[in-house]
Amino acid sequence: MKKTLLTLACTALMCGTAHAQVYERHLGNHFHKLSENGLWLVEDEGAIVTYNRETKEKIMVEDPVTDLTVGMGNSMLNDGTVCIANGNKGPALLKDSVITQLEAGRELAPGETLSLSIAHGATNDGKRIVGLLNAPKDRDKERDIMAIPVMWEKNAKGEYKIQTLPYPKKDFTGRPPQFVSAIDIADDGKTIVGQVQSYSGFHPTPIVWKEDAQGKWNYSLPGGSLVYNADALAKLPEAPVEPKQPKAEDYMNKEDSVNYEKALAEYKELYALAQLGEIPWSDVPKYPQKSDYISDKAKADAYADALMDYNKKDEQYWKDFAAYNEVLDGALTGNSFILNNVTLSRNGKYMVASLEKSESDPEDFWNQSVTVSPCRFYLDEKNDSVEILANLHDHLGSCIANNGLLVAVTPAIEYTRNTYVSLPGQPAQTLVDYLKAEKQDSVVKFLKDNFTYTFNVEVGVDSMGAPIYQEVQDSTITGSVTINGEGNRMVSFIYDAMSNPEDPKWVSFYIDLTKNADPSAIENVVNKENAGEVLRREYYNLQGQRIAQPTKGIYLEKVITTNGVYTKKVLK
Repeated sequence: MKKTLLTLACTALMCGTAHAQVYERHLGNHFHKLSENGLWLVEDEGAIVTYNRETKEKIMVEDPVTDLTVGMGNSMLNDGTVCIANGNKGPALLKDSVITQLEAGRELAPGETLSLSIAHGATNDGKRIVGLLNAPKDRDKERDIMAIPVMWEKNAKGEYKIQTLPYPKKDFTGRPPQFVSAIDIADDGKTIVGQVQSYSGFHPTPIVWKEDAQGKWNYSLPGGSLVYNADALAKLPEAPVEPKQPKAEDYMNKEDSVNYEKALAEYKELYALAQLGEIPWSDVPKYPQKSDYISDKAKADAYADALMDYNKKDEQYWKDFAAYNEVLDGALTGNSFILNNVTLSRNGKYMVASLEKSESDPEDFWNQSVTVSPCRFYLDEKNDSVEILANLHDHLGSCIANNGLLVAVTPAIEYTRNTYVSLPGQPAQTLVDYLKAEKQDSVVKFLKDNFTYTFNVEVGVDSMGAPIYQEVQDSTITGSVTINGEGNRMVSFIYDAMSNPEDPKWVSFYIDLTKNADPSAIENVVNKENAGEVLRREYYNLQGQRIAQPTKGIYLEKVITTNGVYTKKVLK
């Protein structure tokens, strides 16, 4: 593992005045996560880069052997801890340059890796972490779930202990799911969201866990009706089970196996000589079959009978499979949720996921129209109702705030994007228009001054099939925005191929809309009675200058805790 300290010369532009909004431009970075208190930003692309906005220090951590990946939920915590996957080593926490592995809760088999495992997100105080863990392999089953949802909880000794969350053992088709993931958790630790990946791998659906007063976890599966018709699905027959082909080696004794291996070695030797032209191909025997080396006639007959029975069952299996698929296809809506695209508001009241709709031309199979629309789930309601933002057709849900403000980015499958936002029950609008309506004029000016481009967009094709482009002038592009729970801090990344198409670069911005967001004193007002563990204290005079050792007088004491930052006047 390698740690690199990165200087910030000429890479960051900080704007804003004291006691006003803060906005920063970071050239060469694609920060995509921020801590709730706005102190930390993070990016990953094989390596992980964390940035402390107060000290202006960047730390890049990389492993020459494996990739490090940031979790998809609330993975950047207030104290600088990042929830990650440490390559094949699985779930871990990263703080500064130190990686701490989270326990798997079982002894791994020789050679077993945790390649599907990751710590996705945590409560802001870090007491509960959720993620995905490779399931132990059941050698007696041809197909079983590959990874399961888990939660790590910190005990009184500061140790994380793992528990498996309850999950459906079958998907909506009646077959084992490929995996069930836990991706995000609310700050009170009592609501978790994730996905159930279907047996086929084509239809992930949301799953929501809630903890009751007794500490028991229960799950629900909202949004299923958008993917399948429950009445039609009720007619689905039991999924056929593919028969197992008999193995000839199970009918061979030790001497039979030795004779077979000798014949195989002879075949390989003669085959190699024929390839070299040293012997004619007619001297090469046919490839040896294990069944030809079963010396016991009774066992040979038993193998032949088993093979015949298998062929009959296999023929019937494919007939049953075709009938099963016919009913299943009729029950599916043609919609599917985007894999791993699910996040939770910090108060646990809202979830966002993205729905992909595919429609085919019945007269032209290859002519398909695909739309992607974000969905806002209301988790505090009895039936977990959902609102589809149908007026957004190529928009991927990014995150959602405590007031239900949904953030979506477009286009869904590119990195040069624009951000749209929508409050519950209200139409979506661009981030710039939203900020204008909120009278954030200085922020709008910052975005227009730094992220306005002229570029060409494809608007169609000509009669020869060549693309037709149209120039778009003075367009403000806000990238892929992520906001914090209160919706007053945001970070975004843009793949800037417009400024210089021959040398595209990543660029990020950070915006803080909180009151008194002085660049020299990042502040998040928190409830002092629920402030969390105190990390450190800093002192400033009434002119805003930091004081190392306060003497007599009145000072502003900034208290940095695991839940945020608050400031109070103190008399020394």
